[in-house]
Amino acid sequence: MRERRFTVVIPAQGFDRGKTRLASVLSPAERRRLSRRWFRHVVVTARRVAGDVLVVSRAAEVLGLGRRMGARVARESGQGLDRKSTRLNS
Repeated sequence: MRERRFTVVIPAQGFDRGKTRLASVLSPAERRRLSRRWFRHVVVTARRVAGDVLVVSRAAEVLGLGRRMGARVARESGQGLDRKSTRLNS
């Protein structure tokens, strides 16, 4: 049986912008830590199951962490995740 290879695409906003619905129960610093921790968990899990992981974000911090964790990264430069407006940075 042949190994199945596929790409997991992880769209992510900046850690400071995440988890806003938890603002009534978590401080901005707590939401930032939670966003970062969950992002790391998703990247680690995706790398375990996929042949390829691609992180898409406008946030340099997110892209840098994704790259250090072994994912490919793409800077989102347009509205949404439109393929035409995304530049791959392997």
